[in-house]
Amino acid sequence: MIKNTETSYGLVAKLLHWLSALVIIFMFGLGLYMMDLSYGHPYEKSSLSLHQSIGMSFFILWTVRLIWKFLNLSPKLAQADSTIKKLENFAAHAVHGLLYVMMFIMLFSGYLLAITDGAGSSFTFFGLFEVPSLGEFFEERADIAGLIHEKMAWALIVLAGLHGLAALKHHFIDKDDTLRKMTR
Repeated sequence: MIKNTETSYGLVAKLLHWLSALVIIFMFGLGLYMMDLSYGHPYEKSSLSLHQSIGMSFFILWTVRLIWKFLNLSPKLAQADSTIKKLENFAAHAVHGLLYVMMFIMLFSGYLLAITDGAGSSFTFFGLFEVPSLGEFFEERADIAGLIHEKMAWALIVLAGLHGLAALKHHFIDKDDTLRKMTR
């Protein structure tokens, strides 16, 4: 099935979810690698260019995922027949919303970093075309965006990890179908 149902996510939602997870993990690792490169290192520019291009691709993926989410119904959560389950369901919705917001902040702060050479600066998308600057936005953009990008990367990877652990808890401890909705 392509679209979501009341009991499971569809193929498109699953692909968008798992591809997002892979990109986030890869980009986090690449970002850590890049932080260890000295200025002028042989891989500095190619790593940065790859990070920027994948980041721009992820913005497109994030946008498609958000649109798909709003155009499709979401499978029902585990039955909220107790106060704990109701709290878990609230937390699940809050965490999903926070993950989307954090991904956007990561993407926007990364874009601001990519165009730090001035208001007319741009960066190359996989060597195919230039992604233009949308303007200066604010002074000290590189320092502020860099700090936000780094802190948000750590926060996003921690929250995504907790999200994964919660899915495993549902599967192995609660023995409900929460994880199966995204895997079968």
